[in-house]
Amino acid sequence: MKTDEPRNSPTATPPPIARWEWIALAVITLVGGLLRFWHLDVLPPGLWYDEAINGLDAWGVIHGHGFPIFFMTEGHPREPLYMYLEAIGILVGGPNATAIRAVSAAIGTLTIPAVWWMSRQFMGPRDALTTACVFSFMRWHVHFSRLAFRTILTPFFAALITGFLYRTIRKRKLLDAIATGALLSLSLYTYLSMRLFVVAALIGIVLGIVWKLKVDGAHCSRRASVAGILAAIIVFLPLGIDYIANPEHFSGREKEVSLISQGPEGWARIARQARDVALMPAFRGDHVGKHNIPGPPRFVQSILWSSDGPDSAARWIDRKRSGAPEMDPHGTGIPVFDIVTGLLFYFGFAVACKRAWRRQWPEAFLIVWLIVGSLASVLSFGAPNMLRLLLLTPAVAAVLALGLEAILAFAETRTNRHLAAGILLVFLAWFAAGEMLRYFRTWPDHPATDHEFNNTFAELARALRSADDAPEMIIVPDWILNSPTFKFETLALSATRSDADIPTDLHGRIWVVAPQSPWPPVAPLSIGDVAAKIVQSLDTPEGDRWVSIVEVRVP
Repeated sequence: MKTDEPRNSPTATPPPIARWEWIALAVITLVGGLLRFWHLDVLPPGLWYDEAINGLDAWGVIHGHGFPIFFMTEGHPREPLYMYLEAIGILVGGPNATAIRAVSAAIGTLTIPAVWWMSRQFMGPRDALTTACVFSFMRWHVHFSRLAFRTILTPFFAALITGFLYRTIRKRKLLDAIATGALLSLSLYTYLSMRLFVVAALIGIVLGIVWKLKVDGAHCSRRASVAGILAAIIVFLPLGIDYIANPEHFSGREKEVSLISQGPEGWARIARQARDVALMPAFRGDHVGKHNIPGPPRFVQSILWSSDGPDSAARWIDRKRSGAPEMDPHGTGIPVFDIVTGLLFYFGFAVACKRAWRRQWPEAFLIVWLIVGSLASVLSFGAPNMLRLLLLTPAVAAVLALGLEAILAFAETRTNRHLAAGILLVFLAWFAAGEMLRYFRTWPDHPATDHEFNNTFAELARALRSADDAPEMIIVPDWILNSPTFKFETLALSATRSDADIPTDLHGRIWVVAPQSPWPPVAPLSIGDVAAKIVQSLDTPEGDRWVSIVEVRVP
């Protein structure tokens, strides 16, 4: 059997890892790390609301606010592990967007070798490295590796759990079972969608037990099974106790986003969203600029998803001819991949289905992972949602590699290995170039990007924080001061005061933040009839003045 082919038997052992594999993996990881850290201080811009409240929670951990099992800032129930990791980032780099986003970049970089290791358990050396390479350049994962969202932990845990689960099924080793159980429970401390991955893993365990008995007649090790279950219970225990004491922590976020409780209308929407998620690879994308590149409705999208009827395709052509703005009125962003890569993914999925039918556990589990994991978006509003589906990215990369492997195997049988290697290199180079151009060139230039990350609040906070001659008191409108983005970015700035709490004994030099747009100008002289001057003004992305920093002197 060729080492590049998947292993049909659950008892098959991967070949030893050669030195060239380690070198190739190191290069792939290094390049992937550079993509995740490069210009992290300016891209993405600003700091979104969810990122900011995660940072505020991490700051609270550092400053003695306790070590909760669940965080509830702004009324949003959130699992704790990511906030504790962010606290490390703040200790190293201070309370700023770059420091907390660097934590995600580090996690995203570590996920690359984790995905390779997972794939190496059931793929040949070449295909495992192909999976790692695709994953390293995948715009989907690169983007979320540069944001301070908890979901970045899900691909890391999903890849490790899959690798250990397959080793447990194949070898029945005690340590593998313990690692599987512990990681499954630990993953529940990361993000809500990991609950679905646990369901997928349980299905995978059942498939592994049944198929293993049929392949080699071996029984699961009772000792390993008990050890794995005990490890899972011990790690889950604190979270389970919290769920019992605070039921809203378990169900609160699900109630916020779920469509199941909306009756027939909700189920009809779920059916449409299942279709939309299935078409993500090549035809439909997330419309939210924080997750993806908002795009124009493509020809096929206009026919399928317009609420105005099938003649929308003609209207789309008219808009193109007239030069009208290419914002999608139906909420469709660009697909996850370009059309060629998207079709390759569908081909790889067909290959996986064929092998799963032949009782090959890895391919079967990849299908279960994709289907069950996709429910995180299918069952909640706003599908397709790339943030909630980030846990699928290792499986997506592996399925792409399966499709590419089948094409390369065909090329080798018809021609030679050199041509197959050439096809592989050309595809990877083309894929990497396209993904990075879309992320580092197209996405930053989109007009929605600045708005999506509260960049105006962030720029104001950074202007105040970086000012060399700032006075001892800066009066800020209460609605700005209490926005999570501004609050987090000014944690190291002790001079800010709310305009709702201005002292009566003002004297000396004072700065006043005066909003101008879209609200009417605020008179900075309301604190006293004194001379004033504008220190700095900031504009919106459209060039409109929105706030000025005004200096006043009170005798």
